[in-house]
Amino acid sequence: MDEVIGIERGTVVAASVSWTVLGGIGVRVDGADVGLTPQSRFVLARLLRRPGHPVPVEQLCRRDDAMGYGPAPDPASAGETTVDDRAIAAARVAVSRLRQALAGVAAVSSTPAGYVLDVDPQSVDHVAFEKAVRDARATEWPATAKHLVEHALGLWVGPPFGEWRDDAALALDAHALEELHRSAVDLWCSLVTQTGLHADELDRLERATLDEPLREQRWVALMLAHYRSGNQTEAVRTYERAREVLVEQVGIEPGSALRTMLQRVLDQDPRLEWRPQRMRAQPTALVSLDTAAVVVGREGDVGDVLSMLDRHRVVTIVGLGGIGKSALAGEIARAVTRSAWIVPLADLHDSARILRSIARSIGISPRIAGHSLAGAVADHLESVAGLLVLDNCEHVEAEVTELVMQLTASAPGARVLATSRVELAVAGGVIYRLGPLSVGSIDAPGPAALIVADHASIGRSSMALRWPEIAALCARAEGIPLALQLLGAATTSRVEGDGLGDAVSVAVQTAIDSLPDESRSLVMMLAALPAATRIELLVEISGRPEAEVRRALGFAVRGSLVVQRGGDQRAMIRVIEPARDVLRPKVRDDRHIVSAVRDAVLRLARAARSDLVDRTDFELATLLDDEHATVEWLLPRISPDDRLDVASALAPIWRSAGRTGFGTEILEGLEKQARSADPARRARYWVMRAQMTPSAANRVPFLAEIEDAVAVAAELGLIDLELRARGELALGYGWSGRFEAAVEQTKVLRARCPEGNEWAALSLASLVALGQAVVGDVSGASDAMLEVSVGHQQHGDIDEAMWSAAMAAAFAREAGDVARVRRALAIADAHEPTRFTRFSHALLLYERAQLAAFEGRPEAGPRFFDALGALTKVAEPRHVAACRRDLGIWRIEHADRGGIGDLAVATQVLVAEDPRQAVQGLDALAEVLVGEARLADAELLRAASALLARRSPLDEVVSIEADAELLAGAGRILQDLVDT
Repeated sequence: MDEVIGIERGTVVAASVSWTVLGGIGVRVDGADVGLTPQSRFVLARLLRRPGHPVPVEQLCRRDDAMGYGPAPDPASAGETTVDDRAIAAARVAVSRLRQALAGVAAVSSTPAGYVLDVDPQSVDHVAFEKAVRDARATEWPATAKHLVEHALGLWVGPPFGEWRDDAALALDAHALEELHRSAVDLWCSLVTQTGLHADELDRLERATLDEPLREQRWVALMLAHYRSGNQTEAVRTYERAREVLVEQVGIEPGSALRTMLQRVLDQDPRLEWRPQRMRAQPTALVSLDTAAVVVGREGDVGDVLSMLDRHRVVTIVGLGGIGKSALAGEIARAVTRSAWIVPLADLHDSARILRSIARSIGISPRIAGHSLAGAVADHLESVAGLLVLDNCEHVEAEVTELVMQLTASAPGARVLATSRVELAVAGGVIYRLGPLSVGSIDAPGPAALIVADHASIGRSSMALRWPEIAALCARAEGIPLALQLLGAATTSRVEGDGLGDAVSVAVQTAIDSLPDESRSLVMMLAALPAATRIELLVEISGRPEAEVRRALGFAVRGSLVVQRGGDQRAMIRVIEPARDVLRPKVRDDRHIVSAVRDAVLRLARAARSDLVDRTDFELATLLDDEHATVEWLLPRISPDDRLDVASALAPIWRSAGRTGFGTEILEGLEKQARSADPARRARYWVMRAQMTPSAANRVPFLAEIEDAVAVAAELGLIDLELRARGELALGYGWSGRFEAAVEQTKVLRARCPEGNEWAALSLASLVALGQAVVGDVSGASDAMLEVSVGHQQHGDIDEAMWSAAMAAAFAREAGDVARVRRALAIADAHEPTRFTRFSHALLLYERAQLAAFEGRPEAGPRFFDALGALTKVAEPRHVAACRRDLGIWRIEHADRGGIGDLAVATQVLVAEDPRQAVQGLDALAEVLVGEARLADAELLRAASALLARRSPLDEVVSIEADAELLAGAGRILQDLVDT
């Protein structure tokens, strides 16, 4: 029962749990250390070495007095008990004591491969440290890399593993972490010079260099920092100090990097002057795949596939369901030195969704302007020479084959590893067939026997006595790891059927039959869902008490049908993939589950945002955002009317979570249904459609529909809907140039705002402020938005507070008031960005870059780079293009010719998306062409700029033939600048 109790307790934890390896082994709950004995700390050290991975019980044994085992007994008096058996027994006792110490914090689970600590790996400090360093190496933005490295170095408290630093199994890991720490400091030193902060960081750079004076790259960075700070003499003296240290301590002369830097300083090489530039991205951290399958006995397969990936671009692991393809692919992804991403394809059925899923996995927004998504994915894979793992490809064989060939043709340095039950006919690809595990013999049990014994709770010392039972179970499972796992856990003889193809199905059914009724029905429900699911949603779907759901899940986890990811309050539960394949046909046509999920999502969405002008419940919004895969699964399975209701309810959450692209696509597809819906639903749809985009320009095409929504809401007495509709109408009027109508709407809003609704009052105040900006009072709008931001901050609504602060900064910048800009940014600086402030955070990065550029500070360029990366993920093309335009202008001003390409690409997008924003880009490019003596081209761009400046936002792109010819000529010049 330990495992069941541990699992149930492990899902209810304190608000803040952190696991420490750096500086010593421990766990903190709400900042307080949990008391652990030395034995418990040793076991915890081994489990935290690779959190979430099984550790064989033999690796938890110590034969010394520190663990209390004492000397080996006399074999003559010990009967059949060996020293190894005693050590294993003592290790199991130590695990039990650790479970007791961690009760209510996390669970220690038993698997065929050993014990697993069920924690979120990112809550372990050394994992978070390694991820931050890898992410810093992977980003193209030096300022972002510096921030990530500083975060990583802040986690470094001291030597890893504390008192167990010299343990044989931990020493290599400790050494690797210490070397990674040194390289992180090296990277930080380099980034100081790349971000233009060399003068501000000279003291810290000096200390870092003197801490480890044999790291020559730090001396190089220190020399460059002195030179760029205007102190050539000190740069030369730094070289002499470095040479003295190297000669005295090691007896060698400085290396080529130091000598080259000295010569460039002496030559006053202009290449040493600081200019903003991107970094070449390096491998990022692995995005992992949840799986309950085990990899016992697959060590040789891992080595074989790694060897094949060295020689071939595409390798496909082919085998039966449950044979362990996904688990093997996961181990390979962790073992490769290159960047790796695992993309599960089990629930995807078309090439477009597959490509978008790949893009999201590797960190590329599917809404990239001016670039094909496949090209962007290929470029990124090539830039880092990454490994893309595509898991479960058999149902989309043709789509995956075509996509893989397209990607590998454009990214020859990348590698693709696929798992499938059928072969993929990829040119130049190779097949690796994965076979069953061996049973071994009574004297030398093989991996199949070990898996069965562990799941059937048969001790190693008892395996010989129960070998016939173990061998029979292995024969029935046909060496398939999943079947071995399930049959061992079920410990039943009710298994019939022969052949490899039947083994998993029989094992899954046997495991299902062994569960209590409440667990069985819950597993069947989980099997119908597409991905991991939070317990809170299962409670809503099933209608059962939470305690009953947790108890039922405990039996399912013990039976190896269900796995848990993470050990905190947001733990995710899922049925293992091969078992889902067997169970899904039994529930595929069960409309009851779809209906229950629909009702649960609607209830939660409406509770999260009870009305259009009420505050958001961020706990519920987080739950729904965690369940986005379930929402994607649900939408095509419900009727259009239900889809309209669900999408309208979720739209505010999608917008806040940065899913505007997905939300807009769904809502656009429901337009026909909305037009034929009843008046109230139709009105709500158009308000949500307007809210889905942060751009007022996108309201313009359907102003008539929003006007109709206002009338309907007023007639039906839906005051909340009317207020929001009038607000959206005011924004649309303002953007279209109908300023008087916009002002009139704000007056009506002020009169209609209900008394006592503080949230409604703040929302109205923000709309009034936007109206002030529309009529030209941008200073007043900035002050009003700042008051709104403070009001939201006092009520704990950080998303709205940050958005209002961003708007206040933008209005102040438009007014040319630097003091107001600083005040707005100071309000925003009080908050850390969260999941529901992504868009606001990106806007604030942009405003900070604008302020730095206005003040002539060197970090303006890196800030523009950071803002561009953030906006690309969550904003519209016009926002991204505006930022890229300003980045291009700044780079040109700093003699970086690469800015011309940024400026030209951005202006191309703005001409189509926001003509008024394109004017600045056209004028700047005209200045560039004048400098290159291309006067005729410059005049043509100026003429196009004047034309666009006169246009109303409601005008068509071209209205007369002469305008069309002018814009076409400007377009050709822009493309020429992009190409060159």
